[in-house]
Amino acid sequence: MNCIPEDDAHTEECIKGINPCYPPAPDDDTPIPPFSEDDLDPGELEPGELDKFAPQAQTDDDDDEDTEEDNTAPKPEPVTTSSVIVMDVKEFRAALELAVTEKKATIPVLTAVCLEPHGSSLHVISTDLDKSTITEVPAMIDDGTGRILLPHRKTLELLKGETGILRLTASITTRGDTFSHAWVKLEVGGLEYDVPSMNPAHFPVLPEVPKSAFTIPGADLKAVIGRVMVCISQEASRYTLNGAQFEADKNKLLIVGTDGHRLALDSIPVRRIPKGKALIPRDALAWLYKQATGDVDVTLGEDTSYFRVVDAHTTFITRNVKGQFPNYQAITPRKESLTMVASFPSADELAKTLTKVARMADERSGAVKFAINGACVLSASSSDIGKASATVKAVITHSDEMPEIVTGFNSGYVLDALKVAGKSPVVLSLKDNQSAGVITVPSIPDYSYILMPMRM
Repeated sequence: MNCIPEDDAHTEECIKGINPCYPPAPDDDTPIPPFSEDDLDPGELEPGELDKFAPQAQTDDDDDEDTEEDNTAPKPEPVTTSSVIVMDVKEFRAALELAVTEKKATIPVLTAVCLEPHGSSLHVISTDLDKSTITEVPAMIDDGTGRILLPHRKTLELLKGETGILRLTASITTRGDTFSHAWVKLEVGGLEYDVPSMNPAHFPVLPEVPKSAFTIPGADLKAVIGRVMVCISQEASRYTLNGAQFEADKNKLLIVGTDGHRLALDSIPVRRIPKGKALIPRDALAWLYKQATGDVDVTLGEDTSYFRVVDAHTTFITRNVKGQFPNYQAITPRKESLTMVASFPSADELAKTLTKVARMADERSGAVKFAINGACVLSASSSDIGKASATVKAVITHSDEMPEIVTGFNSGYVLDALKVAGKSPVVLSLKDNQSAGVITVPSIPDYSYILMPMRM
């Protein structure tokens, strides 16, 4: 340990240990004496001052006070409520098949359906936060719990193939205002299933949508969606093309879909239709195409972010796609600008010939050449596999300025349009070699299919 010596001699003695400024350090085995108040400088700390810093022992009186405080807040007793619902298992399963729930358990409550009693009917409610359904099922209900949550896909699996009456008994246990646990018993076909449930308070609240604006036949809506949906893009990066544009104006509902290479539009006549516009996502259109039946009430307005369709038993709500849909009118050729028209007596026959010629087309582009000059000749070639050509029966009309047009189209895109026509006649109208072609079906007067050309 260093010191501040008074003179050099003292330093030398200190170093030799003759007269050290500090006592020598004890050996490793020598015990260190305890610190006491005698070691303190009286000027630094008063005797007994260290007692202030010593830990205080807890007394019995303090223990009694803590015990009294714990006893003043008794825990609430558990309370269990029950509901019994009796219904036809096929009707209930049909409602479950209409439900839209999350496949991944990212948010567990979104994998469940919510059962909500309403008098003599049960509302089966589902949502994935983008789409929602409410389906009514006739039932005999003894309601004691209110809402009940049921795992969607597991319940569908349990009820598969079952017939007859389903008895559903739900039990929810709470402690005060706190949810504890819940179970649902399913009794059907001599079997009993006990299924765990979740807190119904966690189920999302469905959006409020204005009342329906107009009514259209569900079959017409389904048919138009089927004709347009083939053109909707499936690329996630082009989100504004991942849906169809619904426009309500001039006594018709116009539906348009495009992926940037082709465009399909069709319409449904509607009386007294209010003006509105919405971009409906592809998965919502797929649901409507599969499920829409009978007359449906449609809510479509620019003052809401949701699109709603209601039929006899089910309400379907979807969130609209946000974004600007392309200006399809700018790329749609005007009728007076078309200089050549090829009328084919059977779309089915054209499709068969096109399919055979396309076998020799380039695998990546699938391009087929259309050469129209008094007749329509289809041809395709590939440097790897060869070439093919065929003449198709058609009635050709053209202007004097454009006696011949040679252009190319993606064979798969053309075949998609021909499927819409079936065996009916189909018409291909062209402006020139480099402009878009228009495919129409005389039996479907409001349907048009615009196809961008390919370089050959």
